[in-house]
Amino acid sequence: MNHSEKQEKFYLSYRRVFIVCLAAYCYSSWLSLVLAKWLPFAKAENVYFAVFISFIFFIFYIIFTSSVISKLWFWAINSLGIFLLVSYWLLAQWGVV
Repeated sequence: MNHSEKQEKFYLSYRRVFIVCLAAYCYSSWLSLVLAKWLPFAKAENVYFAVFISFIFFIFYIIFTSSVISKLWFWAINSLGIFLLVSYWLLAQWGVV
């Protein structure tokens, strides 16, 4: 492998771990908020089931993003999670959701 073919090393720092956990929390919160309204069960069961699904997603998300090597994909995936939660919150504040 010459220098142009070598893959850039990507280490998990404390900052990156914080960003991963924050984005995982945002994705999980977004899932629990959206699924609680759209699942076909009674309201209480919707909330419990949505939180359960989002907790499982939280675990898999942390495992998945810690294995992503590309910096571009790392920041794109994590930024999207934060954007989804903020946009859902804004839509809820405006009364659209």
